[in-house]
Amino acid sequence: PVVEFDEGKVQARVIAGELRGAKGPAETFSPMLVAELTLQPGAQLGLELPAGWTTLLGVLRGPVQLCDGKTVEEAEVALLDPTGTRFDLAAERASHLILLAGEPLHEPIAGRGPFVMTTDDELAQAFADFRAGKMGRLS
Repeated sequence: PVVEFDEGKVQARVIAGELRGAKGPAETFSPMLVAELTLQPGAQLGLELPAGWTTLLGVLRGPVQLCDGKTVEEAEVALLDPTGTRFDLAAERASHLILLAGEPLHEPIAGRGPFVMTTDDELAQAFADFRAGKMGRLS
């Protein structure tokens, strides 16, 4: 589903979680919001997120300005302050972003290659499953 803000200057395609009543199709195991944002020139966006969530903004095409005056350039990622519940964006030019926000898991992390799990044993199983074709195909 797509949600519009700022008189249509901002479109948010909700992938996971919920944004202003629109629920994304992806099922998750913990509370999160994943959305693709498209901002037209002059667009402004303010969003409220739960306190304590980890929030990343990846700028695919940009730049965008954050409420603290910082600019996030194209191909950059911004990690937002988890103590805040609101963030604001502005775009002087057409911009395209990915928003990743969620409740911290407070679990160990083990990563190698394209896989991120919680233990080395789980990583080994993920690689074995991948080699065995159990993870589907990308085409």
